[in-house]
Amino acid sequence: MTQQTDTEALISKAGLVTANGTSTPYRSGHPIDTVPGIDLPLHEREVLNKLMQELVGSMNWLSTQTRPDITTITPILTQYNHSCSPGHINSAKYAICYFIDSTGMGIKFSSKADHDLESFVKFPIDPSQLTLLTNANWGSQDQSVPNSNDPPILLHLFKSCSIAGYIIWLSGPLDWCSKRQIYTARSSAEAKIGAVDECTKTLQQIINVLKDLHLLDKFIDGPITIYNDNSACVQWSHNCNK
Repeated sequence: MTQQTDTEALISKAGLVTANGTSTPYRSGHPIDTVPGIDLPLHEREVLNKLMQELVGSMNWLSTQTRPDITTITPILTQYNHSCSPGHINSAKYAICYFIDSTGMGIKFSSKADHDLESFVKFPIDPSQLTLLTNANWGSQDQSVPNSNDPPILLHLFKSCSIAGYIIWLSGPLDWCSKRQIYTARSSAEAKIGAVDECTKTLQQIINVLKDLHLLDKFIDGPITIYNDNSACVQWSHNCNK
């Protein structure tokens, strides 16, 4: 399943038809949260915001349908839809350059085992059963270490929140999400517990749909494991079940 036509239309809308492609939508060493805001006349601000909303809106359509690989960068850009600067527009265009060499990329569903995925997570995955994988970073998008001589920087609270996500696999990527948390996690465990919680909410929705379709027994045969790589998060989950 691909959206090649939509992807090519986005590249054209951004004026990047002759631009070079990039290997990742993230510009190394230039976190979007560090892009400075600029005071602009109201009409100029409106023009920039409208362009930002058009570009990121198209990216969001792709990220929620067939491009899980841009699901993290898209909501970060979205948070500047109403207060963007030329630097944010450049960040959006850099992310769109990632599509140039991958316009035909999409998602695939197969009853066969996915050895690439298994080699990444390091355990076998049954394509006929739900597999849930979650993760989160702990801290802001900008993970650089400030120089001791630099003046103190006042960050907006949302910029210090962790980014969490999950993917639900059933013969392919059935559902996925990656977004900034709305609270400031005080530990890596708390950040990853939040990721598991978001995944659990979506899982419950999927279970309800399978029940309505009388397919629950076909895809779920017992307790469902939600994978997470944080031992404190795992132990907390076990303690909650006691």
